[in-house]
Amino acid sequence: MGKISFWCDVCKIDQENTYMKNWCDYPSGRREWNESRCIKCKKKILRYITQRHLDPYWGRSAKAKREVIKYEKDLIQPDDPRFKKLYPRQYERLEAVKEANEKKKLDEIKKRDDMYKRFGHNTDRRKILSKLYNF
Repeated sequence: MGKISFWCDVCKIDQENTYMKNWCDYPSGRREWNESRCIKCKKKILRYITQRHLDPYWGRSAKAKREVIKYEKDLIQPDDPRFKKLYPRQYERLEAVKEANEKKKLDEIKKRDDMYKRFGHNTDRRKILSKLYNF
């Protein structure tokens, strides 16, 4: 059995403890959690495995918050306003690709509209031309 981090609400401390894995089968599915005892107050503390969004450790632990802050810069996505400042070369490259894609889409729309203007009401001719030119 290994050790994982737990958070105790009574003592307000992070601790690395050995744990026992528990589970319960419900009609909606299996629920699993890790269970341990606090080092100071001996109260039962839990870490949820299958329901991580309900795990008290991530919302309350000071250690988890420090890790989030430490690695926050590495997890910035391109739509974040800080991305342009922290990664200027990658931002410019992404913008160039976006512009090229937009231009390509506009060109395809323009081609399609031109074809419709020339052969708009003749559906047979439009079908033949669309197969030839992949419109």
